[in-house]
Amino acid sequence: MKSKFYLAIFLCSVIAFLSGCNKDIELSEQLTATNPTDLDVDAETWKSVDPDVITLPKITNIVENSSPVVFSQTPKAVDDPAYIAELLRLKLYKAI
Repeated sequence: MKSKFYLAIFLCSVIAFLSGCNKDIELSEQLTATNPTDLDVDAETWKSVDPDVITLPKITNIVENSSPVVFSQTPKAVDDPAYIAELLRLKLYKAI
């Protein structure tokens, strides 16, 4: 009984493999090349980063000692009028 089941699975797999392998992929999207709108004629006058001004220790110090603006504010109390006004404003925007 098991051998018939495995034979049927094998034959189905072979048929699926043979029927699916000879198809070509058709392009569904025709892409066009883009042209630049402006040549940057002043590109060679750009200033490079001065290695004495921006160094890895300075960057590391800034990253380690700064916190995102999102977390710099303390949460407002739920009965704070400004908080309630903000919630009402959000509810109005959601209702529109």
